[in-house]
Amino acid sequence: MEFNIDSLSDKLKNISNELSIEETNLKKLIQKVSLKDDTKQSYDVLYEILTDEEKHYHIMNEEYKSFISGYSQEYREMSDWYYGPELPYDIYCQLFYKDTYLNDKKGIEKLYSLFIFMTLFEYEMNKYTNILI
Repeated sequence: MEFNIDSLSDKLKNISNELSIEETNLKKLIQKVSLKDDTKQSYDVLYEILTDEEKHYHIMNEEYKSFISGYSQEYREMSDWYYGPELPYDIYCQLFYKDTYLNDKKGIEKLYSLFIFMTLFEYEMNKYTNILI
């Protein structure tokens, strides 16, 4: 009996690809179910399939939705802390642990603005300091 290693390897790759597709489909299905579950009993299953970061984001998003539900829509829209009905992932990253100015174009623009502001501030302070001395 002779084994074809290449054929066996291809079959294993196909099975692995199919498994990852099915895992992704299962994850999406569980997320859809948890969105419609008012009792939040499906969250235990959801948290088992999410990574730690995804789980934390989901928890913070639920807390954000609970927080904004205590205010009227008009008040929310006028406030600086309202980002919409859901907490956007980029805002989550800024608020928690991934806030660096090098993540995106807006961050780099903010960083350059800070450099320019500090340069002008230091220039003005030196100008006034020299007058006082």
